[in-house]
Order: sequence, then C-alpha cells, then structure tokens
Amino acid sequence: MNNSKGIIAACQEEKEGLLGNITDLKSGLGSKTKELVACKDKNRRTIASKKDMLDQFRDVAKKIENQKKNLRANIAKNLARKFRENKIDAKVDPKTGNVTLLMDKNLLFETNSARLSKFAKAKLKQIIPVYSDVLFSDGQIKEKIESFNVEGHASPNFLSGPVDPFSSKPQAYNYNLNLSSRRALAITNYIYGHKLRFPHKYYMRNVTKSIGYGFTRPVLLSQRIDEEVEDIMNPKGILVADRAPASIPVPLANPDLKCGKYSCSLSQRVELSFTLKDDPKTIEKILDLPKDDLWLN
Repeated sequence: MNNSKGIIAACQEEKEGLLGNITDLKSGLGSKTKELVACKDKNRRTIASKKDMLDQFRDVAKKIENQKKNLRANIAKNLARKFRENKIDAKVDPKTGNVTLLMDKNLLFETNSARLSKFAKAKLKQIIPVYSDVLFSDGQIKEKIESFNVEGHASPNFLSGPVDPFSSKPQAYNYNLNLSSRRALAITNYIYGHKLRFPHKYYMRNVTKSIGYGFTRPVLLSQRIDEEVEDIMNPKGILVADRAPASIPVPLANPDLKCGKYSCSLSQRVELSFTLKDDPKTIEKILDLPKDDLWLN
C-alpha cells in the first residue's frame, strides 16, 4: 500500500512539473508572439517608408529631367539668337541644342574621305566660336556642361548599295564606323588646331568627345521636315539644301535613293552637341533596382 502511495505521489509530482513546463511554454510562446507581431508591424512601417522614399526619388528624377529640358531649350534659344546676330546660316534643334551639318550640295568632306572641304572649314570657323561662347561664357551654364560632342554619322550604304543598318555584315559596319569616326576626328582636330581661335578654346577642348556612330542612327527617307526646328535663316549648306512644305513627305535631297528606306543626305551628317551633368537616366537606373538592392542592412 505504501509503495502504491509513493508511486501515486511521484506521478502527481511529475504531472505538476509537466503542467509547470506547459505554463512556461505558453508564457514563452505568448512573448514570442508579441515579438513576432512587433516585428511584422516594424516591417510594414519599413516598407511604407521605403515606398515613400521611392516616390521621393521619382519626384526628384522628374524635377531634374524638367530642369534639364528647360536648360537645353534655353541654350538652344541662345544659340539661335547668336547665330542670327552673327548672320550665320545654321539650324538649331530647339529641344536639344544640336547643330547638324549635312553633306548635301556643299560637301563637308570629299567622297569616302575624312578630308575637310573649304566649305566645312569656313562653316566651322563661324559656328564654333558662337557655340563655345554660349556654353562656357556663363559660369552657371558652364558648370552644368559635362561634355561637348562632335558626332560623326554615316549613311547606310556600302559599295554603292543600301544596307540594313541593324543587321549588316561586319565589313559594311566596320567601314562606315571607321569613316564616321575619322570624320568626327578631322573636325575635332580642325577645331583645336592653330588656325581656329575662339574664347574658352582650351576648356572646351578638355571636355570634348569625338564620336563615330557609323550608320547606327540613320534618318528615315519618309521623315517630314520638322516644324519645331528653328529656322534661323534660309540655310544654303547646313541641314537641308532644298526646303519643301512641312506638310509634304519629301525625299529630302536624296534623289538617288541609294540608302533604301533611309535618307542618304540626312543620315550622312556631323552633329555638334553637348551633354549635361547628372543625367536623370542615372536616377532612373537606381529606381529600377530591386528594393533589396536599394536598402541593404
């Protein structure tokens, strides 16, 4: 009997111990549940905060983009005004400030050559001092200029026949890339040679890029004359030699149609342009990153 009572007492004690363990587990579980709830709440607040930050990034990117569009437009207006005041035949893109030199009736280069013509030298002698003055005379504009660019572009033509600029064979691509690069370099060399003098020459030289694009940026033959491009004077050798009503699709000085659906005369060109600092595309790339890449703990 005494033995049975001992066993019952031991079982009772073990039961109480187990109940105590269960109580402790429940208490611990409750504490962990509270911690989990607090963690989830903190996570929700963090996600909301990150979303607000993304929205702020987008707002900043939009503001920067608008500011740069306005700056480009103002620079373009200043270029147009300066060209007009100096009676220079040139055309300025009102959105980008680019000045485009086309190889039409007044050739910039000899055929299949990077040798500058007298016309090209005379035209550059007029344009470059004005371009440099507009970009670098004003300190506030000067500090926003990343680079001055001399861009060479070729027409999608090889061995007297049209080629597809996006799927051509290496021989055609390499030839036109090399030609456009040499032409851009020839203009750059002339600009900074001893025969051309203008304000800010050495500063401009230090931020200049000479780029050859080959025929990777051709202009469609069916392109209409852009009414938004500011017509400073009736251009005789720059941009378009023969004007036509803007409402009529025209071949734009490309009667031989040697470039297929593209305009030989508009594709074969040199563009003088500039790049602004802090391109908003950089911010756009940041915004495209996964959230975990944006905020690493």
